[in-house]
Order: sequence, then C-alpha cells, then structure tokens
Amino acid sequence: MKPAARAYHTFAFAWLAGKAAVLLINAVHFPRLRPQPLPADRPRVSILIPARDEAANLPHTLPGVLAQGANEVIVLDDGSRDNTAQIACQLGARVVRGQPLPPGWFGKPWACQQLSVLASGDLLIFTDADVAWHAGALGAVLHELEASGADLLSVQPRQSNRTIGERLLTPLVDAAVLSYFPYPVITLPQAAATIANGQVMAFRRGALERAGGYALVRRDLLEDTQLARRLKARGGGWPRRWGGTPSGCGCTALTRTRCAGFPRTCCPSTCTRARCCC
Repeated sequence: MKPAARAYHTFAFAWLAGKAAVLLINAVHFPRLRPQPLPADRPRVSILIPARDEAANLPHTLPGVLAQGANEVIVLDDGSRDNTAQIACQLGARVVRGQPLPPGWFGKPWACQQLSVLASGDLLIFTDADVAWHAGALGAVLHELEASGADLLSVQPRQSNRTIGERLLTPLVDAAVLSYFPYPVITLPQAAATIANGQVMAFRRGALERAGGYALVRRDLLEDTQLARRLKARGGGWPRRWGGTPSGCGCTALTRTRCAGFPRTCCPSTCTRARCCC
C-alpha cells in the first residue's frame, strides 16, 4: 500500500473510531428528559412559536403545547400563505402577525426576535411548530434548567418516523448530532464547546437580553448554535441558579441595542421593553 493511501486509511479509521467513541459517551451521559409536574416556584413562562405555512402541523402539535400550563403561548404568523393564523387562533393560542423582514435579517431570527419582544415571561421557550409536546414536557424542561442552573437549555426532540425514508435517514441525523461533541465537553464554559438545536430553545430572559438577543445572529444560517456560543461567550449559558429579571434596567453602552423594525434604541431589559420596543 502506498504511503498516501495508508495515511488516508489511518485517518479515516481514526475519525470513525473517534465518532464512535463520542457516540458511546453520549449514549451513557447525555441527559434524557422525563415527564415532570410543574414546579411550584416556577418563573413566568412564555412558549413562543414562529410559524409559516404550518396549517397542516398545528392541529397536531399546538394542543399539546397549550396543555403544558405555560403562562402564555404566542404564535407568530410569519407571512403564511395558508390559514396558519386562523387555526392557531381557533385552537386557543395568542396569534400575532409578523412584521416584514427588514434588510440584513434572515427569517427565523427575525421571527424569534419579534416574539422575544412580545413575550412577557421570565423564561422564553422557542419551539418549532412541528414539535409535539407531550404531558409533563414543560415540567421536564423547567426541572432540568433548575438542576443545571444554565441560562439556556436546548432540547433534541425524539423524531417521529412514519415513512421508510424517514426511518432510514433520521438515525443518520441523530448519529451525526450525538457524535459531534461528547456531553462532558459541551458543559465546559468555552464558547467553542457548544452545540444547540433550534427546535426547542429555553432561555432565561435576562441572559438572552443582556447578550443582545436574536440580533446577534440576524444573518446566521445556524442561528441556534451560534446564539448559544455567543451567549456563553458573554458569560451566559454557564450553570447558575435562578436569577430572574433584574428590577433595574442596568443598561450600558455595551448592552444597548436597536430593536430592528422599531424606531428607537433601547435597553434590552424587561423594564424598558413596553415603552421602548413595542
């Protein structure tokens, strides 16, 4: 065997062995959420759903979200061409029409930015319209957040595979995600050692706003992981206990930001949201 071919085979074997080792570590250590009752001392929770042309999914997923016991559920209709807004309203969610996409933004970060401004919760949970929430799911998220003390909890939902193609492809996607980083590395404070899944992202509001919100990733295709990394780089996301929203603004030149689509520059904290950004 030629030296170049031998080096290639050695590299390929080492890469596959490394992936297999990470997958094995995560199979043992990766946290698994179990249904839990809602904590009695929970913060105010907003579940936020960006939705575009989701009329086929919402009848199956939205009732489960509404049954979780959150303080509010907001669906943002992001320019749907079907009856997404009507269905969400009929099912009992608060529905808002999304504003036109401003220059310099991609669609999902802009939808999530609008939802974060509209929400009143201390804990903001962004979830995709095609994610089904079963009984006790919100309690599981809140218990895991409290146990970890983190500012951001990202969840990898279990995939529902109905067709042969889904059953063949989905395990490959899950294997790729679960072999990306070993879980003990993900828990390190270094920003590069971070991965997140935008299907479910639960933020402590104060940490998200202090970091700059979704404006940080306005033009990122992988806005979920990039936002998680930037949150951690700014001191958020690393374990700490319930902090709640500060009673004072605490707005500095570093945290001051322009809420895109709104006329004024604002301090991204709860006390100024209503009079500055809405």
